[in-house]
Amino acid sequence: MKNRNGATIKNTYMTIYQKLKKRGHAPKTFILDNEVSDTLVNAFEQNNLVYQKVPPHNKRTNAAERAIQTWKAHFIAGLSTTDPLFPISEWDRLIYQGQVTLNLLRNSRMNPKLSAHAYLSNACQTR
Repeated sequence: MKNRNGATIKNTYMTIYQKLKKRGHAPKTFILDNEVSDTLVNAFEQNNLVYQKVPPHNKRTNAAERAIQTWKAHFIAGLSTTDPLFPISEWDRLIYQGQVTLNLLRNSRMNPKLSAHAYLSNACQTR
């Protein structure tokens, strides 16, 4: 996301939702923190998507908060392995690689014998 504007957040959520839906893995319920924008809530209601708001200051009940912590730790670890002369201003070029490597390390929830990356890749090929 380029910014935390309500419209940008809504567009990002809906883009990801459409990609997952196309692959046959659309989320059944969205768990949101209490700082969610009205624009996003309206989009969920217009598209008949189920959502829940997490109580304030209770990050344990929001799996997304834990996923964000995991992503940050993984990405920072990846940045720390770059060449010392790597221009830090180019950090955004490493996002795709970080996403792929993290998903290679995690098991799929739908088929624990596969990595999350393999599961989503196979689902793309079969649909």
